[in-house]
Amino acid sequence: MKGINSELNDRELSLQKICSKFLQEFGIEQAIIQFPSEKIFRKSYSIDQNLSIKYQDESEFDSFQRGINLSPIEFALEDIQLRGKLYILCNNSLQINVPDDLSFYIEQIQLLYAKEVLAVSLAEKEDKLLNHLIEIDDLYNNSPVGYITLDYKGFIKKSNITFLDWVGHSRKKILSKNFLDEFVSLEYKEATQEFLTRIHLGKNLNDLEVEIIGTNGKKLTCMISGRSHFDREFLARLSIFDITEKAMVQSLYNEEVNKVIQQNTVQNRDLNIAAKIQKRLLPSRNLFPNIEYRYKPLDQLGGDFCDIFPFGDYIGIFISDVAGHGVPSAFVTAIMKSSLDKAESYVKEDPSQLLSYLNESIVDFCDGRFVTAFYGIYNRKTRELLFSAAGHPNPILVRGESVSELRMEKSGRPLGIFSASDKNSKFQNYINQIFYLEKSDRILFYTDGLVEASKIEKGNYIQYEDYLDESILRFKGLPLNEFLDKILMDQNLFLQGAPLEDDICMIGMDIE
Repeated sequence: MKGINSELNDRELSLQKICSKFLQEFGIEQAIIQFPSEKIFRKSYSIDQNLSIKYQDESEFDSFQRGINLSPIEFALEDIQLRGKLYILCNNSLQINVPDDLSFYIEQIQLLYAKEVLAVSLAEKEDKLLNHLIEIDDLYNNSPVGYITLDYKGFIKKSNITFLDWVGHSRKKILSKNFLDEFVSLEYKEATQEFLTRIHLGKNLNDLEVEIIGTNGKKLTCMISGRSHFDREFLARLSIFDITEKAMVQSLYNEEVNKVIQQNTVQNRDLNIAAKIQKRLLPSRNLFPNIEYRYKPLDQLGGDFCDIFPFGDYIGIFISDVAGHGVPSAFVTAIMKSSLDKAESYVKEDPSQLLSYLNESIVDFCDGRFVTAFYGIYNRKTRELLFSAAGHPNPILVRGESVSELRMEKSGRPLGIFSASDKNSKFQNYINQIFYLEKSDRILFYTDGLVEASKIEKGNYIQYEDYLDESILRFKGLPLNEFLDKILMDQNLFLQGAPLEDDICMIGMDIE
């Protein structure tokens, strides 16, 4: 009807239909129904028994109104909030009982309108339901998850397209297949059977790993969840998640982890052997009654090194620290030990010359790692200490109740940076210095791992260097070996669980 006259809205259109039936019922030739409007004063439509509806302009309405022989029938339909007037044109012989007939007429309008509203509502709901079912079916069949429904014997009653694609079957053929017998790998059958049994007993279960086999022999690693369902018989609904790629990644990851574990095992074994070898490079204990040393590497292998050896009336004392720690640093210490052992006596008698000799021995192997070193020769008769240093920390002198640094006038560059043979290098020769020690003095040679141990306390960065002098004075009366052990223990207490970040090496010497 909207195509006939677009001026009619839905409610007016329903009312026009009823008006036409009313005219036919009572033999009325023509009528006009009039509605007030917010936009215009009135809307008028003429109706005849052939259901012909057309808009009446104002002049046509006035002409029609002069020909009628009845007063207009006013009506109000509260349910649909519509008010209007009905003008009827009939022959003189027709008699209408307006109040009675109008009551019946209004009831019919209300019933028909309610029926049409219900029909429209049902149609809309039907469309929504159909769309919803289409969406559900699309989700079911195009989901990345496989869905199947099994009877109590394990036969497939229903499957989505995803599972059909996995196993290579049509929807028709798969209905005769037993899920357990046809699609589950042998090693997973027992666990899957128990899983299905528990589901048929009413359990809702998750995360059973199984291997699904398709007709082409393709295997998929899947995770299955299941729910029981009753529809004239007990059914099991399974959701199957393909985790093949994840399982492959996990398998590759496990293989790599095992390789790393094996490599670490071999490396740890090799490192243990190397650590034992490095330990043998250190000087023998109790070589001199008045000299002790302590060596504490951060890892299995360290970059710190020391050596103590006699020649003539002298004792040679060497201590060094290769930048970093671990295998590369330990390798450099091994080269230095070998070079020290091969050095001629005249070289060992001159500390500056020995440092230059060691620099040339290791410079090609340092690969950017520098080495700080201190070498001194102690004359046991005169108590003179002749020494030279390559960027190494100053030794500490304990004399009576005082603790002071054995100040060096000049410390040369660390070893391993420049070669003396390179004319363009900034190599500088090392210089010798002499210090006269006194009886009862105690001297401590050390690497920077001792003083640079640090922690954060109350937001402040603190180093053990700030407490070392106090610790030395506290323990200076102890025998030399106990003195060194107490220093290490005190440093550990200072750290309060903070990690040590470098190797530590100390040599203590009491002057007799």
